[in-house]
This record gives sequence, C-alpha cells and structure tokens, in this order.
Amino acid sequence: MHVQPGYGETLPALLRRTRGIPERRTLAAAGALAALLVVAYLLIHDPLDGKTQRVHESKPVFNTLYAKGLVHPVAPKADEYQRYEARRGPLAIAVTIKPLQLPAYRGDVSGVLPVFMEHHIASLRRGLPGFAVTDEGKARVNKAPGYQVGFTYGTRDRPSTGRDVLVVPAERPGVRKGVVITLRQTRGRTRPGAKGQALVKAMRSAFRSFKFGADRDD
Repeated sequence: MHVQPGYGETLPALLRRTRGIPERRTLAAAGALAALLVVAYLLIHDPLDGKTQRVHESKPVFNTLYAKGLVHPVAPKADEYQRYEARRGPLAIAVTIKPLQLPAYRGDVSGVLPVFMEHHIASLRRGLPGFAVTDEGKARVNKAPGYQVGFTYGTRDRPSTGRDVLVVPAERPGVRKGVVITLRQTRGRTRPGAKGQALVKAMRSAFRSFKFGADRDD
C-alpha cells in the first residue's frame, strides 16, 4: 500500500511493526468489515422497504414492488403486462398494468389525457354494473405524468371500488404509448377486519409502486 510522504505509517504497517500481524491479514479483515458494514447499511436502509421488486423487461420497461406473502403476482390475462391478486374471505383485490395507446394529437399530453379518460370512463360504465365516478384528476406516478379516476360499482351484497390511472413515461408533445394501472376491490356486506385492512393496504402500496425503468433510483 503506497502512502503519500508526510502521512506516516499505514495501519497495516503499524500493526505489523508493533504486533507482528501480517499486513495481508489486516487488509483482509478490513475488507470483511467493510462488507459487513455494507450489508448492515442495506438492512437498515432498505431501498425497497422490505418489498420484492418485479421488473417488466420488454418495452415498456417498468417495475413494481409488492409485499410477498400478502400480495401474489399471477399470470397476466389477455393483454395485461402484470397482475397481482389477493383474497381473504369475501374480500378480493386485483392490481393490473395494461398497455395504453393514445390517438394522434396536437399539444401537450397533459391536455389529451383527460379527453381520453372520458372514453375510458364510458367503457367502464358499459362494463361495470352500478358504475359511478367518485373523483378524477391529474396524477403523478413516481414523477411520470398521468390522469386518474376513482369509482364505485357492484351490488349491495358485493360492493366494489376501483381506480384507474393513465400514465405516460414523459410529459412531451406527441407521446402516445403508456400504461393503464388498475385497482379493483370487492368485499362482502361487512367491512374487512384488521387482517383484511392489512391486505388492502398492501395491495394499494403495490398499485402506487409503479415506476418506469428497471430500477428505483430517483
């Protein structure tokens, strides 16, 4: 190990001279300690917050996070990219990511998303009994621009809620391809208990975790 003049002995050299410990042994121990510190840091500062990452590697590349044991990744249906499901008694929740193809337009995508959402809402109304919009507006999904709608549907015995978000990878004129992130939750006539609420929380976390790209860097 080279030391700049004026800085004195290195620790390995000092230990070799005063304790007779070979320098290579000191360096090996220092390396092992550094590795342990890195592991300890990752355990304390887990960038995934204890969740499991799932990457969609073909275009569009994106990743999501889910709580293993509560949320179950399952095979996508039809044109879906990803699907998660969770059940407990009458409580059934699903999260999906599907392709979004916007029509040709002029101007910023933030202006066309609300217009396209009207067509999306019309399609939901045709397919879901008792459909009613509860809220809609702009959304930011891990810095990606989007537009969302919340709604209720179902029957008295099987009340359901949903939320769909249209998301594109960049807020620039002309971008046409993105994704639709959907959340569907159906329960029985009574509200879920504590374990059911934990399931709802875990699924909503997976729903919100969507991020374009393969990593979680900001």
